Amino acid sequence: MFINQIIEEARNQNAHKKLKEPLKKERKTRSDKLHDIRFPVTPDERMRLRRIGKHLKLTETACCTHLLVLALQLQEPRIPSYPYEDTRRYMHVKPAEEWYKVIAELAIHYDISERQMVYRLIHYSLECFFKEGSI
Repeated sequence: MFINQIIEEARNQNAHKKLKEPLKKERKTRSDKLHDIRFPVTPDERMRLRRIGKHLKLTETACCTHLLVLALQLQEPRIPSYPYEDTRRYMHVKPAEEWYKVIAELAIHYDISERQMVYRLIHYSLECFFKEGSI
């Protein structure tokens, strides 16, 4: 009997330990969080975007992000479609949370992926702000 009592007490103590474990707090997300989105580019587009980046004294990603934000700030009711092809060569944009939400809403509106929406917006900003041959 004595051994059974010891085993029962040990089981009860283990059961209480599991219940008393502290709950983990959910981590807060940073207010300045950036989302990394890749979009495909052809070698000519890549060269043009890098050239614009050098002209603006920005890195590739910062330049593409700047162009993306410029296109989003225009708030055009209709963003034209551009032929989208996955070239397996990518450039990145890192929009802030607020712009990411706008991109997600536009992607839902046009029924395309966020990557395709970024591709459209980049090409639209190139068309609006940097005409062929201007840089």
